[in-house]
Parts: sequence; structure tokens; C-alpha cells
Amino acid sequence: MSNHTAAGWFYSPSQIAHYFLTQLSTLKPPKGLTVALVLRSVGTLIFGSRSDRFGRKWPFIGNLCALVVLELATGFTRSLSQFLGVRALFGIAMGDLFGPAASTALEGLPYEARGIFSGLFEQVYSTGYLLAAIFSRALVPTNSHGWRSLF
Repeated sequence: MSNHTAAGWFYSPSQIAHYFLTQLSTLKPPKGLTVALVLRSVGTLIFGSRSDRFGRKWPFIGNLCALVVLELATGFTRSLSQFLGVRALFGIAMGDLFGPAASTALEGLPYEARGIFSGLFEQVYSTGYLLAAIFSRALVPTNSHGWRSLF
């Protein structure tokens, strides 16, 4: 194997160091994502008390309907403040999703298997983020609607 550094096939150590130093600023999460995740705890408190009072079925169904409407509304926002407002409401609605979904999914399992499957259920959340990143890289550059096509 011959050395191709003269032909430009490999980057020099200084180029690699420059790349990593300039990419640190891109690791900051976007504001819409942060707002939605921070307000999940607010939604958990609100909808958790509703589920305790009325049972988990109807608050969960109403919450799923709200999530669908808010997810679609995100794509129709016209300004950053509208986007952040809709994502804030989405975060509140998202706060109710995990608890009832986990209990509904796990209640039919044998008692001995619930610990393992609850751990697997938790990992699906991060898998969703991975799939969202893949869809973002595939859809946004190839679509005339840009980021709106994700919603």
C-alpha cells in the first residue's frame, strides 16, 4: 500500500485537530428540542394527576390526540417564537406519554420479565432519536419543504 498523503487522500493531524475544534459549537442541542424536553416534567405532573383521578385510558387517548395535532402544527409555524411555543406545548403533552405507555405495554407480561422488558422499553426512546436523525439527513436536503417535512 502506497502513501497517498501527497495526493490529498488523507488529512494532516493539524487539519483533523482544526475540524474537531470547530465542530464543538455544533454539539449544542437546538432550542425547540430543549424546550420540549424540559417541559416534559410539567406534563408529567399535570397528566399524572389526571390519570390518578380518572384512570389512565381517557387521559392517554386525549393526550395522543393532542400530540398528533401539535406535531402537525409544528410544521406550519411561521416564526421562531411560534415554533418554540408549539414545541413547549408538545413537551407538556409528551410528559404524559411515557408512564401510561410503559404500564400498558408491560402489564400483560409475566412479573419476572418486567424488569428486563422495561429496560428495553426505555432504550426505544434513544432508538427513536437515532431514527429521527436518519430521517432528517435523508428528507431535509432532498425535499423542497426543508425541515417542515419532518413534522
